[in-house]
Amino acid sequence: MSNTNTNLWESHDANPMLWMATAAIALVAHLAALQVGITAYQSHAAKTAEAPQETKIFAAALQLAGAEVTPPPQLVDTPAPVDAAPVVEPPEPAPQVLTPAVAAPVVADLVSSAAPIAAQAPTLAPVATPSAPQTSPPPQPGVAPVAAAPLRAATVAKAVTADNDETLEVAVLDAPSVIGTEPAPIPVPDPAPVPNPAPLPDLAKSLPPPPSDITEDQSGVASANAPAQSAEQAQETYDTVLDFLRGFDGGPCFAALPVLAEDGAFRFETFAQSDADLARFRQALELETGTLPGTVMKPVSDAQCQALPFVTAAARYPEFQLYFDIAARDIPSGDLLSGKLGNTSGGFVSLLLIDDEGVVQDLGSFLKFRAGYAGFDIPMTLKGSPVKTQQLLMALSTRARLKTLKSLSGQPAKDFFKRLSVEILLQGGGEDVALVAFSVR
Repeated sequence: MSNTNTNLWESHDANPMLWMATAAIALVAHLAALQVGITAYQSHAAKTAEAPQETKIFAAALQLAGAEVTPPPQLVDTPAPVDAAPVVEPPEPAPQVLTPAVAAPVVADLVSSAAPIAAQAPTLAPVATPSAPQTSPPPQPGVAPVAAAPLRAATVAKAVTADNDETLEVAVLDAPSVIGTEPAPIPVPDPAPVPNPAPLPDLAKSLPPPPSDITEDQSGVASANAPAQSAEQAQETYDTVLDFLRGFDGGPCFAALPVLAEDGAFRFETFAQSDADLARFRQALELETGTLPGTVMKPVSDAQCQALPFVTAAARYPEFQLYFDIAARDIPSGDLLSGKLGNTSGGFVSLLLIDDEGVVQDLGSFLKFRAGYAGFDIPMTLKGSPVKTQQLLMALSTRARLKTLKSLSGQPAKDFFKRLSVEILLQGGGEDVALVAFSVR
């Protein structure tokens, strides 16, 4: 058996060229079949990749002043260039009156979902719509005549952006606005009779006493009830007092604030540490000016003295514009301190309270601003036993809003006004100041 197998192997090995030829023929046949398969696959893929021609259609209806415009022609995405379509000029419309029913609304969803429009789409030329003269209806009883608003025939262009970054302008018209008529006036009944006002409370010591009660030795109040002055006399008195104050040194605890009110009246508020200091100042001043109307002089506590150098150090002192107008300077505990600030235009106005202990509080939230002035109604409550000294109310007008007021509210006057002076200096100065005294019982 072994001999037979050996002979067969030797017979095959004896012709190796036959085996090589057979292998070559098989390889060629395999390569040919592979080439046929690749060609068929490429042909099938090419047919599949060819997308059918897509026709994009945009339809929109627009009717402007009775003229119909046909929608743009259908466009097919083909590489061949398309010639620009001519501009369609609508015929000149006959003169007519524009009515409220001008155009059908264009649905926003239709415009937003439309296919891209080529740049060669026809454009609309502006159409001039003449307007007929408007006549107002005759007035009716109980109805106020209302001027008819002119109809606006001009169109407003609304831009709608398509997917291909092209902009489509859609013309819309403003419908005329309708103005309602006013109802007939309702007769107002006659007002009820006004009861007699309650008698005014007696004024406290914070107001000047009548002339019969003023003695030569009394200090703290100048001749407040002097005869009324004309505008020219008040201006002359004001100028004389200013000249006197510019050369007067009242010490570290002194301030005098003359002002001309909006009605031209002369007002004068003076503060010092003691009644004796005020008496000496009054005597010296009246030698120059004579009797002064509208003058109030009040002593302040030692703690309140820390606020007066802030007033006299201002660049505008003593020529300020702000002033207080307070009806009652002595109020019961729990009542309102009511008044107003005059000449407030031109700056940021702040309101401060300096109590008899020298503590400063921000009262700006009580201000109610009006044209040319600011009013206030502040509830005042006295805690503890009555005090002989006064409470001080200060108003400031600055170039910008003051931040120190909120951050230091409730601090002693010495620290408060030291920081406040720095902030105002950084703003450029020029602050306006008003100061008045009142008491709470």
